[in-house]
Amino acid sequence: MTNATIPAESLPAVRSALFRWEVPDRPCSVYLSLDVIDRMERETLEAFKAITRKGSEIGGVLLGRTATAGKRIITIEEYEAVECDYSRGPLYILADPDRKRIEQAITRLKGGGEGAGIVGFFRSNTRRDIALDDDDLAVMKDYFADPANLCMLVKPFAMKPSTAAFFFWEGGQIKGDECHLPFAFKRSELEKQFAHLII
Repeated sequence: MTNATIPAESLPAVRSALFRWEVPDRPCSVYLSLDVIDRMERETLEAFKAITRKGSEIGGVLLGRTATAGKRIITIEEYEAVECDYSRGPLYILADPDRKRIEQAITRLKGGGEGAGIVGFFRSNTRRDIALDDDDLAVMKDYFADPANLCMLVKPFAMKPSTAAFFFWEGGQIKGDECHLPFAFKRSELEKQFAHLII
């Protein structure tokens, strides 16, 4: 991560502190609300640990704002989980009815007027590697193909902090096996390890 500063006018006014994620020589910076981390981590762990539920993963739409200040800036301010029937197993893999739900959510969120817009897709990841599979890539191409959109995976663990990673569009494609700079997806860990990257 780099300490390069982003002009304050490029960032929205949000109520939560933000964690700044950057990789040198990459086309975007991400600012992630610590409140979003708190809530999403809790939901992710609940799904991961709940043996009575059909699914071990959750997913949905990331909401926020985008700007450009030398590079693309994506601010994640909120999210909306989208239900899955888990008809293809316990993973968040979208069958046709699930795709209809995500289409309806996107249509509704796009019509919301002023405020946060759609900036990407997220899902929790109980699979072996932190990587996008063919289903994820299809979801990104079908619904989140704007170059300013990204995908966030959150991998929960029972005995240590969850880990998250971003995947973003470069040159018209998104590479599912390129996991740049994963980070601890827990507010207290970020505040302890990366205090200089919290704004």
